[in-house]
Amino acid sequence: MAWFALVAGLVVACSKETPAPPATTTTPIVSAAPLVPGTEPSGVLWASASASASASASESASAAGSAAGSTSSAPKTFACGGGGLPKCPLQNWMNNNMKPAMSSGDPAKVAARLREIAKMAPPGYPNWVSISNDAAAAVESKKDVAAAKPSCTKCHEQYKKKWKAEDRDRAI
Repeated sequence: MAWFALVAGLVVACSKETPAPPATTTTPIVSAAPLVPGTEPSGVLWASASASASASASESASAAGSAAGSTSSAPKTFACGGGGLPKCPLQNWMNNNMKPAMSSGDPAKVAARLREIAKMAPPGYPNWVSISNDAAAAVESKKDVAAAKPSCTKCHEQYKKKWKAEDRDRAI
């Protein structure tokens, strides 16, 4: 009879659900340090815990909507880029590096910055590298910073809307 009580106790113990471990959250690292003109960033991630939470909530709601057969999805929210928020990484880099190079009127500086931009090309932007390198080549051959403007316009027309909607918080 003692063995029956032992087996019954084991069956009851094994049939109980093990509680799930508590959910852990991570807080992204936020860098508010401004970049110094002429320096290359090692990668800046602009995010906040509340933005991450709201992004997670948006992703969860979007996933729930997809599971229910809904085709609409909430737009991605960002913790940078306007409305009193810090500048996004690429926006910050452009303001601290490309803008001063263009203002300097020095074709060598502008060409160097354009070649740096070419190296920042993310996946999904197939013409990014060629546009940046073409601009650098134009500036170098004409010895005029204004020669970059058509390529800048071309890049912005092709990618600015997509970048702002999908990748504005991407580290560069």
